[in-house]
Amino acid sequence: WISVGVQTLCLSLSAYLNLVLPQILPVLAALTLGLGLANLLAIFESRQPLPNPPARLLFWMLVDWCVFLMVLALVSDIHNPFFSLSYLYLALAAVLLPGWSSILFLGVVIVSVYLLHPVQYVRGAEGYIRLSGVIASGVQAMIMLLIWGFIRWVSLRLAHFRTQIQHLQRRQEHSQRIVTGK
Repeated sequence: WISVGVQTLCLSLSAYLNLVLPQILPVLAALTLGLGLANLLAIFESRQPLPNPPARLLFWMLVDWCVFLMVLALVSDIHNPFFSLSYLYLALAAVLLPGWSSILFLGVVIVSVYLLHPVQYVRGAEGYIRLSGVIASGVQAMIMLLIWGFIRWVSLRLAHFRTQIQHLQRRQEHSQRIVTGK
């Protein structure tokens, strides 16, 4: 819902200040409305006892990511100031998604960021190379991998510490029952 609210606010402000082409405004409004409807559907679905919640979470995160990407692609590609929000998506995936789902989301984000770069071809010895996308995406991929990896590591460490604390609390309760004779 935060994303829908921010997109609505930015869309309204952009329309008022004439920062976006008038031809693109209906598409951006439809994307924001679609994301709002997707959020309503996700709320309704979360109340139903369906199997495999990690897969559902991955699906809804991918839907949100795709809408975010479409908005970026329509407005100003990778140079949009809101592009840095992609790191928030990585942080959420690292914390909320288990194992392979998290890695899959990371891969989707890296590939889509590569595809979002403007295309510039340079003639090399073996033909044309997509230069700007290769260099810039490589650097961004390393940054995204480091962010995701660090947050994933912290998340796993915190889960491990939580398990240890729960184990120690059970041992302490057991020791207290022995001492009190209950």
